Amino acid sequence: MKKKLSILLVCVLILNILVIGCKGTKTTNSGEIKDKEANKDKIVLAVGSVEDTFDPPYLRSKAHNIAATHVYDSLISLDEDGKLIPAIAESWSNVDGDTWEFVIKKGVKFHNGDDLKLSDIVFTFNRYKSIPASSSTVEGIKSVEAKGDNKVLIHTDGIRSNLVDMIPLVSIACERAVKELGDKYASNPIGTGPYIVKEYIKGDKIILERWEDYPFEKPKLKNIVFKAIPERSSRYIALETGEADLALELSSKEHERSKTTDKIKSIIKEDAGTVFTSLNCKYEPLKSKLVRQAIAHAIDKEAIKILSGGSSISHSMVPKVLPSYNDNIKKFEYNIDKAKELLKEAGYENGFDLKITIYDAGKKSTAELIQSNLGEVGINVEVEQLEFGTFIEGLDAGTLQMTIASWSMDNLHPSGGVNVYYSKMAGSYANNSYYVNPEIDKLIQQGLKEVDAAKSKEIYDKIQVIGADSAAYIPLLNPLSYYVTSSKLKGLDVKMAYPYLDLSKAYLE
Repeated sequence: MKKKLSILLVCVLILNILVIGCKGTKTTNSGEIKDKEANKDKIVLAVGSVEDTFDPPYLRSKAHNIAATHVYDSLISLDEDGKLIPAIAESWSNVDGDTWEFVIKKGVKFHNGDDLKLSDIVFTFNRYKSIPASSSTVEGIKSVEAKGDNKVLIHTDGIRSNLVDMIPLVSIACERAVKELGDKYASNPIGTGPYIVKEYIKGDKIILERWEDYPFEKPKLKNIVFKAIPERSSRYIALETGEADLALELSSKEHERSKTTDKIKSIIKEDAGTVFTSLNCKYEPLKSKLVRQAIAHAIDKEAIKILSGGSSISHSMVPKVLPSYNDNIKKFEYNIDKAKELLKEAGYENGFDLKITIYDAGKKSTAELIQSNLGEVGINVEVEQLEFGTFIEGLDAGTLQMTIASWSMDNLHPSGGVNVYYSKMAGSYANNSYYVNPEIDKLIQQGLKEVDAAKSKEIYDKIQVIGADSAAYIPLLNPLSYYVTSSKLKGLDVKMAYPYLDLSKAYLE
């Protein structure tokens, strides 16, 4: 009976979505950016949000990171298959166990006309280390030094198996610009990439313009616009009306809808990411593992899958597409009776009040389904939706009780999927639940120093076993990424992980 109620609720929610879609939700005024007449030098991306900063160490959203990777360069990058490729560095090698050498290519310049200096690279890594939001990215780097005219040495505190996997996440900044601009730098980015920032309005839009003095192969498009349209349905409608050429963070519903017209197409990419709930272990009821496990048993993942479409049920925070995924972990099957039993054992037989917070309007139906699920075991749930910046502030402050979000791995090293359990990464970057387990911390440190593949797999398997049992996070789905675009847009390079999408070769027919 309980199962039928969940499925019925899914059907009602889907019907509501269809009704809203049929009413023709009005789009935003993004038409002010994209003239409906053909403009082959410019594309508009409809995105869920635009952050309140353009400073790479602080960025969290997928869309804004995509924008930043066209303004900034890193020493090395990733191709569409996750293979490391040259960027600012033309080559790299491991000199010994704890020293890496990067050979920097000649002719690299910043947008302000300054030549890239080795000291800019040293400065950038030291800056990442000094900023709490990004320090975990460069954790384990002891020092960075210039060597001769074109080499940089990175010294680690012992062997760090994930070092080169993390390097693409470090966007090289101009030391002079950062120091001279001070607080204004966050709104006036200066990188070495093929695009400059022509206009940036926080929370609204980003307009990138091709840098005509870029010393390497120039991109085809003159302008790339990122327009914030929070509602998923409105982002799709912007495609239909021609106000946008590409929409991010859509679902299988929009993908299916795109099949009804030859003006729109979908690119589907198996995502190295997870849709999940995080339970704040600092909040009194959620401090109890029994309570967290009860919530895990009360959530009907099959119903969420039906509601979401195009995804597979997940039980681990490590995406299934990665070799480090471990299927031999505790799986919390939907079981209302078991959930009630655990709540009674934990002393919460009569339930308690709980707030679920989201920032993505597309997660609202999932939140409402979970609200109904938890209501069946006596947990009174309130659902709130916050603006993205406020949501991040809440994560960093540790004030959000339960959240529903999704993330895509920014690197494909096994550690990337388990850092959510690492106590040193508490906050918005990784450990949203503020979960602390000294055993996991120790295992993560061991994994970072293990270069033997088989031994590394054993370590990360064990972390997943402990983490799953903790129920500090409840993985829901392994999603597919849908890039829904105008049929005229060609040359997209979609990647499994960071930097997610390369538009440098994109063009309109």
